[in-house]
Amino acid sequence: MAEIEQYAADSQKELSQLREFAEIKYMKGYLKELESVSESYNEEYEQVKAQDQSLGDRIAEAKKNIENMVRESRELVKSMEEKTSGKEFEALLSEVKAREEAVVATVQEKSSEREKFGAQFQAVESRKPAEKAGHAKKAPQKAAGRKKEKGKIKKK
Repeated sequence: MAEIEQYAADSQKELSQLREFAEIKYMKGYLKELESVSESYNEEYEQVKAQDQSLGDRIAEAKKNIENMVRESRELVKSMEEKTSGKEFEALLSEVKAREEAVVATVQEKSSEREKFGAQFQAVESRKPAEKAGHAKKAPQKAAGRKKEKGKIKKK
């Protein structure tokens, strides 16, 4: 019986060592998995952090752009106020419209002049072929006359 008790005690000891070994192995596997998950979360965190920084930079740049536009707008308003100071808006508007009408009238006048010039040019060009034909008939006669003159000079 002592042997059986010794065998049972030894078996119990082995079983506890196996449990301990299994628990250690399980814990190591669990720790590796936790480490892997932790690394992936850390990588994601770094990516999000970089995106956040990028967004922060873009927001800061957009704010600067808005501030510049507001400043330019204020400067434009001041400039317009200075240009229109002492004048009523209606008077300024009528002055601008009068200038615009003058420009439109000038453009129309020049356009009609161009059309007249074009028509005159067309008329002159249409007459040229008839004149060229008349010159072509005269040219051979002159050349023939010159040949006769050359012949007379040679005979002398």
